[in-house]
Amino acid sequence: MAWSNFLMTAAVIGGLFYMTKSDVRQGASMFRRNVKTIRSWMEQGEEGLKKSVKEIPGKVNNGKPPQPPKE
Repeated sequence: MAWSNFLMTAAVIGGLFYMTKSDVRQGASMFRRNVKTIRSWMEQGEEGLKKSVKEIPGKVNNGKPPQPPKE
């Protein structure tokens, strides 16, 4: 009886280890995909911000206000 309990316990622990191992791999790959996605979102946001800053009228260039056109 003790021997069969030991074998059942070992089989259950082995099964849990096997399931956890594949779960960790899937979690790690999902984490890497999420990091890539978030990084691309941040880069797109930075590009959009740079474009919108260039389009603001009357922005300060090199610390000097824009000069009015000379006639």
